[in-house]
Amino acid sequence: MTTSMSEAAPLSAEEFAELGANIRRAMNSVLDGKPDAVDAALTVLLAEGHLLIEDVPGVGKTMLARALAKCITATVNRIQFTPDLLPADITGVSVYRQQLGTFEFTPGPVFAHIVIGDEINRASPKTQSALLECMEEQQVTVDGHTHHLESPFLVVATQNPIEMEGTYALPEAQRDRFMARISIGYPDAESEALMVRDREHGSPLERLEPVVDVMGLRRMIATVREVYVSPAVERYAVAIVQATRDDSALRLGASPRSTLQLVRASRARAALDGRDFVLPDDIDALATTVLSHRMVLVPRAQHPDGSAVRSVDEVVDRIVAATAVPVPAARDEAPLVPRLTARGIAFLVAAVGIGVLAYVFERPELLTVAAVAGAAPLIAFGVVATSRPRVRVTRQLEPVVATEGEPVQVRVTVSGRARAAEWVERVPMVPGFAGPGRLREVTASRSASIGYRYWPAHRGLLSVGPLVIEDRDPFALAVRIVDTRAMVAQLVLPEVTPLTPGPVPDPSSEAGPRTSRSRERADDDVVTREYRDGDALRRVHWRVTARQGELMVRQDEPQAGPHARLIVDTQSRGYLDSRSVRDAGARASRTATSATFEWLVRM
Repeated sequence: MTTSMSEAAPLSAEEFAELGANIRRAMNSVLDGKPDAVDAALTVLLAEGHLLIEDVPGVGKTMLARALAKCITATVNRIQFTPDLLPADITGVSVYRQQLGTFEFTPGPVFAHIVIGDEINRASPKTQSALLECMEEQQVTVDGHTHHLESPFLVVATQNPIEMEGTYALPEAQRDRFMARISIGYPDAESEALMVRDREHGSPLERLEPVVDVMGLRRMIATVREVYVSPAVERYAVAIVQATRDDSALRLGASPRSTLQLVRASRARAALDGRDFVLPDDIDALATTVLSHRMVLVPRAQHPDGSAVRSVDEVVDRIVAATAVPVPAARDEAPLVPRLTARGIAFLVAAVGIGVLAYVFERPELLTVAAVAGAAPLIAFGVVATSRPRVRVTRQLEPVVATEGEPVQVRVTVSGRARAAEWVERVPMVPGFAGPGRLREVTASRSASIGYRYWPAHRGLLSVGPLVIEDRDPFALAVRIVDTRAMVAQLVLPEVTPLTPGPVPDPSSEAGPRTSRSRERADDDVVTREYRDGDALRRVHWRVTARQGELMVRQDEPQAGPHARLIVDTQSRGYLDSRSVRDAGARASRTATSATFEWLVRM
């Protein structure tokens, strides 16, 4: 019998964060030094997907799956895939009961909340296909009868990509059922030493206690479903997936199912980060994990620059980097609720005071003055409230591409219909900037321009604006704030400081010990120097000694080869996205290594 997920109520943000942190902590206590793998497994679980763990033997693939299963008070079954395994061994079989004269269905190990499929590629394709219906439709059909599976339902499969003898590669249809594929990798030295100490007195799995029950997990999944995904982020995910289908390096791109799973996984990642909305950064972080295992490279695939493609991950990273990140849609204006100015409030206070005086001193003529003083701000408020300011803002930047610290001249032109007002222009990443100025009345037939100058304090892609205008009545008794959403991008490059090249040593200089290079034979291509007291006689180069007329000894010389200089900018606030400095350094290292490799190939 299936328990509907709609019956579970979402958790509060505090409850979700506490449960997520407890599950992470418990799993990290079992898998030392692999927080990324733990986060990926938890993300797939909460996104109602399935996980494929592909790595070399002995790195903890099965341990990760068992740790995830033990953190939940749920039914868990493990299937050891072998070549002689049959589909009925997974889904179940109908057994004939002679006493009753009927067939009775005996459920297989797939009837559980979490199913661990160990070494899934050792089973035949016929057996592997028994999971297709389970993973996609969460049901099993045997002898024409459909049996539904409990929710939540998660398949965690492991496979070894190194040993291929006696295995059957998963077909594309089977791989597409998995939401994500991860590799755990080897631990670092410190984590491996900690692992040795922790396992001296038994496995940490034996000490692991359940953190959440089935109903709590259902409520966590219901919370993930409530995470908001804006249309712009949805289009961004679609653009990335569609780009994989048009890339020349790929024979098979990502499927529409992968788009759905990418968005669902992004919801789970956002919820685990404490957000109720998805950012483009969530899509970027999960694109490789969710998409790469579904795609197939063409033979001798190449990047657009002609370099060889070494893995599908490189193609996905390139597509993500080339896809435009969505920005909030710009609106010309966003009028807010009108309000009385200080002058309008003063009129009301004066009207009340005059009315009190008229009542106390019995002066009826003062009541007329009080009525006029009180009606004026109310009428002004009504005029401002019913007015519909139409304002369009354009900006011109000089220069458009600036350097950090270089002044930028901005010319703001406002056209439309608005009364004389104060204005405030916002320039992000310039703390405390506010350029208050005066705008004369802007009508449909006339526009107003204001110029100012600012100095970008940080490099990156800045958004200049928005412009805030106060639309007032003729007597300035009431005001409406018009927040113009139109902004313009300002690209600010880092300041470049030229380095003074150091002195280049002159090989012919007589200063210092004299050296000589023998080039008469290839095996004698060494650097020599004059003999010094204490030098071993075995280092004496006799052929050069005979030629120079004095004792010369061999001197070690580093081998000539390609050199690449890597400069990493550690000021993370200057990056255009939220990738960390570590990620930027890794990307730069790969670029430098690739350039060095290409140099070696050409040599």
